[in-house]
Amino acid sequence: MRKQFLFLLSAFLLTASLHAQSSKAKPKAAPSKPKLVAKKTTSGTKQYAATTAAGWSTEEKTVFFNACIKELNWSKDSSTRYCNCMLAKIEKLYPSAKESENLTQEKAVELAKACLASEVGSSNWGAKERTEFSKQCEAVATKNVGADKAKSYCDCMLVKIEKEFPNPADVSQMKQETVAKWAEECNKQ
Repeated sequence: MRKQFLFLLSAFLLTASLHAQSSKAKPKAAPSKPKLVAKKTTSGTKQYAATTAAGWSTEEKTVFFNACIKELNWSKDSSTRYCNCMLAKIEKLYPSAKESENLTQEKAVELAKACLASEVGSSNWGAKERTEFSKQCEAVATKNVGADKAKSYCDCMLVKIEKEFPNPADVSQMKQETVAKWAEECNKQ
């Protein structure tokens, strides 16, 4: 759950970071429609090449992408796919980085859920999903409850999440009340 929460929080934080950076950028001529050129990487994932003719400059795309990757702490391929997904969705909605300042938290969460669902896929929990969840959860939990308690807390949360959501893609449907209840139960262990 913390993993999903962090994904969604990352989406909002990343757009805020981009807004701060774009407000420092030099004014440009009227932007043309964005042109994203998808190209396959060696791992088979699509990566969007920046085009300077688009409303989003190469620098703005790079700032967004790098901030996204830095926030996630996932495997390189997973981070790349997720951040490319978020960038593509935001660029589609907002032809320029300046216009993306209108992105609301609710819309950022909606976009993040869509990217998360496509990233997690439709398979059952595997070793990769468990490891990624544990890594992300423990990184946050260590700050809140200390390293000793973090592992047991995250193990507890993972058991509860897997039991309720056998398909990792369904985690995006989890209610905050459920998360709070489980967190309280796992903190008592």
